[in-house]
Amino acid sequence: MKKKEALRRYSVCGLGILASSAGIALLTKSGLGTSQISSLPYVASFVFPVSFGAATFAMNAFFVLVQLALLRRAFGKCELLQIPLTFLFSVSIDLMMFFCAPLAPTLYALKIALCLAGSAFVALGISLQIVSAVAILPGDGIVRVISRKTNRNFGTIKTVFDLTLVALAIVLSLVALHKLVGIREGTIIAALIVGTIVRFILARLERLHRWLSEG
Repeated sequence: MKKKEALRRYSVCGLGILASSAGIALLTKSGLGTSQISSLPYVASFVFPVSFGAATFAMNAFFVLVQLALLRRAFGKCELLQIPLTFLFSVSIDLMMFFCAPLAPTLYALKIALCLAGSAFVALGISLQIVSAVAILPGDGIVRVISRKTNRNFGTIKTVFDLTLVALAIVLSLVALHKLVGIREGTIIAALIVGTIVRFILARLERLHRWLSEG
């Protein structure tokens, strides 16, 4: 890969991570629950003495290990880039939460609007990471591996995977905290529509894909 192409691809990947982080912050500030991919570490941050970002890093590190177990020898060196990307992602979440701190909608319609906007940003971030073709976050990397192993559509597997994370977060929250934390209708909405939005965006990024491939 030439330097210019590499610079373009890593820049797009970085933008994807920032977009995903912004989406998670918007979803969380909507007051309708956090994002599906962050629901489990968010609840874990209330159960264990760790921050939201630290819990996010731990979960994603586990996803890297699962990919290693599934791919074995096919697990390439580039896949290890998911670890520093996860660190960047975790830090970005805290930064975006800081920037979005003033957002505190009281009208339910505004809460829903913020939830939908957050879902769109998360989907955009995932799509940009996929198109960059350098590395994606472990939460999406494991979906990609499962998608290839089962020969099923990425968006479909993404929806099932996200719903599974939400279910685990609900169980942990009820068992450990005896109440639901960070999980509301907004979490379910995001889990149901992010995969669909990813499919919609990916189908319209052919021009970006060609630009990234230019010498």
